[in-house]
Amino acid sequence: MRKYLTIGELADLMKISTSNIRYYEKEGLLSPCKIDDNGYRLYDFNELDRLETILLLRKLDVPLKQLKCIINNYSIDDYMEILNSSLSSIDSKIEQLKNKRKYIAKKLNYVENFKKVKKDYRVINLPERVLYCLHTGKIFEYTVKETYEIMKSQNIDYLDIYQDNYIIPLDNDTFNLCILKTPGMKVFERFDKILLQEGSYLNYGIFIQNYDEVDIEIAKFYDYMRENNLSPISKLIIIENTKSADFDLNSIYLDLQILIKKC
Repeated sequence: MRKYLTIGELADLMKISTSNIRYYEKEGLLSPCKIDDNGYRLYDFNELDRLETILLLRKLDVPLKQLKCIINNYSIDDYMEILNSSLSSIDSKIEQLKNKRKYIAKKLNYVENFKKVKKDYRVINLPERVLYCLHTGKIFEYTVKETYEIMKSQNIDYLDIYQDNYIIPLDNDTFNLCILKTPGMKVFERFDKILLQEGSYLNYGIFIQNYDEVDIEIAKFYDYMRENNLSPISKLIIIENTKSADFDLNSIYLDLQILIKKC
């Protein structure tokens, strides 16, 4: 009875292909214990153990060149060093995955909450808000190139302001472009601040296809206030929901807000 494994049996036992075994043999990492009269390559326990070590090291992402050195001059210290290095690499990847998971969960929560928002007229109570005023100009008329030049001139990182944009109309189609002050925004302390007081705000959530529609929606907003005897006591605030572009590239979501007198 044959007492050695054929290459097919070894491959079956280790759950790899015979071509993998031949590759390792070609690279000088493994060789059969004997070749029988029929030319069959045969393997014993030593080759089985050696192949198991090769597969472990490959699983630990040890480069082939380094693997050749290790496999032919292997020590317990080498083994421990490789395992410790692999543990560190795995811990780093786990941390990266945890951060990625937090990011995705945050995005998912944002989208779920966004779906619940009623896109209509409603009065909401808001706390005091502080805005950083980044720029004053004809915001809705700027090309992407002009926007880029403004951001470069102000030394603003686009990703730092990837949040809701607060746009406050002034005169002659000129607007203040602002972002909400939140913890960890020391880099923006150099900009002027605008205070939005606490109170009851009429809010109107809308989708538009382009900025040409803004004036039409603002007119509707003021018509609604007149029809419902609501008295504004502050400037209009236009809030562009920048993050909605993550999942809706074909429209722009805006909230129109204005502070009104309490009844």
